[in-house]
Amino acid sequence: PGIDRPLVKPQDYVRFAGEQVALKLRVPMDNRRRLGGQLIGLEGNRVKLIVDGAEVSVDLGNVDVARLNPKV
Repeated sequence: PGIDRPLVKPQDYVRFAGEQVALKLRVPMDNRRRLGGQLIGLEGNRVKLIVDGAEVSVDLGNVDVARLNPKV
């Protein structure tokens, strides 16, 4: 895949820690279905990222699509 590589396996979230990502959620969180920010990594079964300066934790099962987002 190109520079907007999809994150499929749990190891991908660890491998690309520090990169900008875009997530599409299955169930909205705080009335948002799309999140974009800096990936911190994977902690247990939760994806951690920084969105608008705040740390956000999303259940891995709630992630529908995750991609690297080099445009940000």
